[in-house]
Amino acid sequence: MKIETVNNSAYEICLSKTFIEQKIMTNKKSFIDAALNSRKQILKKISELAKNQFGLSLGDCYESLDSKSINDNISYNNGILLINKTFKEINSNHLFCVRLQKPIVLNKNLGEKIDIVFVIFIQDRIKTSSRLQILSKFSRVLKGNNFRDTIIGAKKPEDVIALLMPN
Repeated sequence: MKIETVNNSAYEICLSKTFIEQKIMTNKKSFIDAALNSRKQILKKISELAKNQFGLSLGDCYESLDSKSINDNISYNNGILLINKTFKEINSNHLFCVRLQKPIVLNKNLGEKIDIVFVIFIQDRIKTSSRLQILSKFSRVLKGNNFRDTIIGAKKPEDVIALLMPN
C-alpha cells in the first residue's frame, strides 16, 4: 500500500502497482470526529459527506448504506467497523472515516461495540476480484495490533491516513 498526496487535502491510496482500479481517493473532509449515538446517525452522517463530496442523493446513499447485506459490513471485534458499498455514480473509489466520541453497541445480541467506522465507496464497474483485493488489504491493516488505539490517538486526518501506510 502506498499513499500519495494529490494536493494539500487530497490523497491517493494505491493498493496495487498493477491494477489501477485498486486506487482509493480520500481527503481531509472525509475524516471526521462526531458525537453520534446510533448506527442510523452514523449512516446519515456518511450520506451527508457523500452528498457534499460527490453530489450523491442523500436518500439513495442512506438507503444503500442501510441495506442489510451481511457482505457489506465487516466488524473486527476491536471496535472498528468497515462498510463497503458500490455506487454507479462515482468516478473513483473513496474512503471515509468516522471516529465516535463514545462507543455504540452495533449488535445488541452480541454486545458488540464500535467507535471507529471506515467506509469504502467502490465504483460498481470494477471487477469483483479487485473489490475483494481492496477489502482484503484494508482488513489486514484494520485488524493489526494496536491499530484502533493508534487511530483513536491521532490528532489530524493526515495522521490517520499515514497510519494506513505499511511500516
